Amino acid sequence: MGSEYPILKEFNRGGYGTIFKVTFEDGETVALKRLDHKDETIRRRFEREVRIMLKLDHPNVVKILKVALDVDPPFFLMPFAECNLHAILSDLRIDETRRINIFKQILDGVQYLHQNQIIHRDLKPQNILIFPGDRVAICDLGLGMMINRDSTVLTAQGEQLGTLSYAAPEQINCDCEATYTADIYTLGKILYTMTSQLPIHPVPNTAVLRGPYAYIINKCLKPIPADRYQTIDELKNDLLTLFIPNDYGDKTPTQEAKEIISDIVDPNQRNQINEHLERLVIIFYSNQEDQDLYTEVFPRLPDFVLSEWVKLYSTEFHEILSQFDNYVSDDLVFDYCDVVANFYRKVFMYTKDFEILELITNRLLIMGASHNRYHVRDTLVGLTSLITSTEIAMVFKNAFERYPGYTVWSFSNIGSLNSFHPIIRTCINTLRRPPVLASPDDDLPF
Repeated sequence: MGSEYPILKEFNRGGYGTIFKVTFEDGETVALKRLDHKDETIRRRFEREVRIMLKLDHPNVVKILKVALDVDPPFFLMPFAECNLHAILSDLRIDETRRINIFKQILDGVQYLHQNQIIHRDLKPQNILIFPGDRVAICDLGLGMMINRDSTVLTAQGEQLGTLSYAAPEQINCDCEATYTADIYTLGKILYTMTSQLPIHPVPNTAVLRGPYAYIINKCLKPIPADRYQTIDELKNDLLTLFIPNDYGDKTPTQEAKEIISDIVDPNQRNQINEHLERLVIIFYSNQEDQDLYTEVFPRLPDFVLSEWVKLYSTEFHEILSQFDNYVSDDLVFDYCDVVANFYRKVFMYTKDFEILELITNRLLIMGASHNRYHVRDTLVGLTSLITSTEIAMVFKNAFERYPGYTVWSFSNIGSLNSFHPIIRTCINTLRRPPVLASPDDDLPF
């Protein structure tokens, strides 16, 4: 390599190359990436990385400063970064402003690659460099593929996946099927790591997330590519929308939601149901602190809107329902207890999600007994009588045993339980059975 670029120290080692921190004679620090493999396929992949990067010029994509492919081993120079995204994840999980700023830059860099018909195929926190001032630059394009121009397969058996923890399902099945949406899937996992320290492989637990992150990440991680964001623009638009709450001009979120619902139930607009519902979901996600929106609009959704929402956006519905349930967990006026009970009865009819059914059972038990509200009690009894599934019977049984006093109150006016599922019947009979009083003689030691 010559004395012009004295190597200070080995900085990092990758799958097929080593990164050195080097210095020019004028003191400028740069990074040198050197190929260490002799394998011809690996060398061609290295050369492809160089070929791709030489075509690119964007602040959020690493730029090549100098190339030397005709030496042994070949290398290239690029700007030096002290750390990558992986090194600052713990900080980003507690700093939303910094997290959004960095993620926006990642999106800008990936969007630039896609605009140049390049799929990265190996995005991960280690391949996202962080420069002073939190400037982001995407690197390691060794697995990059140029759409319509790069048909040569340069991935060895077992190496075609990129990084398994971040790879899209279609990459795992057959890398040749990966399109731009494969990168979008990976971006969903990257955003997840920026918000949660829980494992991302094989599938992140998005139930632990709240608000806009859950919506965006869930959409990125759809198993079927056609169900994800199709472009970075779509993802960016949602990111901006979800993190600028109440940006509806003169309209309140409640007014905006009601207008969207009117569009959904309009027979002339039924062909746009998915688009309208997506807008409605975004409004609820981005305004979780707006109690009026949740308590005035959500429990009064028309049947058609509710059924379509549960069917098309089940994960998002679960989270928003949980937020609504938080709002109705305090003291309520009696009439509103009936609104909640009627709403939960409809939800029960549209879902078989065990967690949602558990939420419904718990709330009806607690709300009916604590408010002495007979309509709520009758709603719970009516739903219980409809259960034919053993699995759902177990969900209700667990709730009844968790709140025995509320259960006894709820079923105190029921004579025969013969029409109930056997699991439910046994549970309620056991809870209603008076306790056996101890005999005075039980205390005697003989």
